[in-house]
Amino acid sequence: MFPPATQGALTAAVTSGYTRIGFIDGAIEEGERLPLRELREALATPGVTLLGGASMGAVRAVQLESSGMHGHGHVFRLFRRGSLADRKEVYVLHAPAALRYRCLTLPLVNVRYTLRAMRMACHFGRAEEQALLRYMRDVPWFDRDRPSLSAAVYATCGSSRCARIMQTFDLMYRDIKHEDAMSLVSQLQSQHAMFERSKKIGRMGIRPRTLRRA
Repeated sequence: MFPPATQGALTAAVTSGYTRIGFIDGAIEEGERLPLRELREALATPGVTLLGGASMGAVRAVQLESSGMHGHGHVFRLFRRGSLADRKEVYVLHAPAALRYRCLTLPLVNVRYTLRAMRMACHFGRAEEQALLRYMRDVPWFDRDRPSLSAAVYATCGSSRCARIMQTFDLMYRDIKHEDAMSLVSQLQSQHAMFERSKKIGRMGIRPRTLRRA
């Protein structure tokens, strides 16, 4: 596990011998973000498999699917089918390394998933859900936090319902980016375990086909 990817990080990982790499979060500042060129070079390296999901990894996986990058998770599928188009849906401000990169803002994709769940649970209707999303889309990504969402709820649903809706939002909050990230890590761990088992079988002189199951 490494910090959010910056320019040169992927090349360093490939040079260090990593062959199955998951790209989740990355820097977004000009001059620091992981360039497409670096991703393409990694994909062109024999034996290297690159997976992306959850955040900027999902965005890049859609862009580079034809080059062999594998996408994973809900966020990737939403971008792939065009349900999401703006990469700022996944942008967040986060704390420094000393605070373990804790998120300081709300990614819009998480807000979107949570509001949908709340609407399906009849806490408000589709019109209010869409109004809340429009309000939050107009908020700069670096200001999308709980206070800005509270302001959206106040403006859309009124003062009498604001506290209750915000409490419900906290209870039902769906961190879809985190879910996708953990799922991608789990997949990489499973692939690594399978690879290690196949090497062990090879050293023992057993052909993998003898282990087929009905």
